[in-house]
Amino acid sequence: MAIRKNLEGEYRQYQRVATTELYEVYKSGCSTEKHRAMKDCRQKCEEMGGTNLKIVTHNGWAFTVGWTYIDKETGKKMFWYQTYRNSYIWEIEE
Repeated sequence: MAIRKNLEGEYRQYQRVATTELYEVYKSGCSTEKHRAMKDCRQKCEEMGGTNLKIVTHNGWAFTVGWTYIDKETGKKMFWYQTYRNSYIWEIEE
């Protein structure tokens, strides 16, 4: 279950980045666990009808991803932000 949170800063960072692949941020390769996590994120994004999955932040041991989607109940544009531990959602006010 995703946690509702103000993700304005994370969304701004998401808008600035263009990184979509692990090899773009982990030049010397990365672990099987990171590849598995990215595959799970892509699958979740696809299941939700999400678009524009991007790697928002990264360091040596973890990365975060975000994507946008339309909430099926409200019809509103949402931002999904995935960390290694939690999932967050935020309604995008345009």
